[in-house]
Amino acid sequence: MYDYKMYAIIHPSAKRCQDQGSGDGRKSDSVDRSVLLQNLGYHVSIKGSPVDTNKIDGSEYLQKYFSEYDMNGDSGHPSADLIRLHAYELEEYDAVVLVDYDTLVLGSADEVYDLITDKSSTENGGNSIDAVFSWEHVPSLINPNAKASVVNLSFLVIRPSKATFRNLISTYQSSPFAAGKGWGMIGRGSFPGWMTSQGFLTFYYDEVANGSKVEMNRCYFGNTGEKYPTKLTLFTNGGKLECASSAGASSNQCNDCNHAKLEDVYVADFSYCLAPWE
Repeated sequence: MYDYKMYAIIHPSAKRCQDQGSGDGRKSDSVDRSVLLQNLGYHVSIKGSPVDTNKIDGSEYLQKYFSEYDMNGDSGHPSADLIRLHAYELEEYDAVVLVDYDTLVLGSADEVYDLITDKSSTENGGNSIDAVFSWEHVPSLINPNAKASVVNLSFLVIRPSKATFRNLISTYQSSPFAAGKGWGMIGRGSFPGWMTSQGFLTFYYDEVANGSKVEMNRCYFGNTGEKYPTKLTLFTNGGKLECASSAGASSNQCNDCNHAKLEDVYVADFSYCLAPWE
């Protein structure tokens, strides 16, 4: 049994939002999200992106992308999504769980937290477990019949560390990122979020800190309820995977989680089906 504290990390540009109003045509007022979340019991932190995109030197593609974005003066800068990385700074806690607003926790996940808080592996000379997550399948933007298997941010359990936080920032700024391929040597091509938190953390736990992660069964942790086609192509950390092949049949990446029993699901992810409150 674990005690907990709820944190909400908000980008300055998202602190206020426009109230939808009563629907009678009257002008709505601006609402302060930080106050609403504090009233719900959250400790609120207003944080900007931890990554200075002007210091990116590992990828000309990213340099050009962010510089053009800055020159156009567009609102909603894509680097704002990287505020998630601030969660790694909360090292006064044994473990930190990142969840999205469309995450629904249905059962106890203490066994997952135990993987992070258990120090016996390091005491015996082994590697510490610094991240526990499941894979999420998101649409590939280079192949309409394929999906990219990426870190599911609806339920990501991490060991907080300011040293890891600094390494993440340095890695983001110095790592290769190529058009059509994405991060690092493996790459999954382009997909929604490939430049920001989801794409970057997928690369980080694939190629930078591969030995410090544990992968959970996505049917039980982060189940989207999505029905899968018989023939599905996945871009994974092991390369291209055809789920209809013998290799796909033996991989839990290709499990049709739509058939999982509800009592076996610990965490539901409504990013695909949409949450009941939307």
